[in-house]
Amino acid sequence: MTVYRILVRHGLVEPGIRRRKRSDYKRWQRDRPMQLWQMDIVGGVMLAAPVTGELS
Repeated sequence: MTVYRILVRHGLVEPGIRRRKRSDYKRWQRDRPMQLWQMDIVGGVMLAAPVTGELS
């Protein structure tokens, strides 16, 4: 997004039309702790065998 903004600022690309309003996006912020959890898995970590479903 940063690169896109820089290109638009310098007139190298035409800005696209927004499909949604900013107010339509749901923020990740929550009112209380522990209301939102997120898990990032990187590098093909296998928690269960694909065929048998057994935990490894």
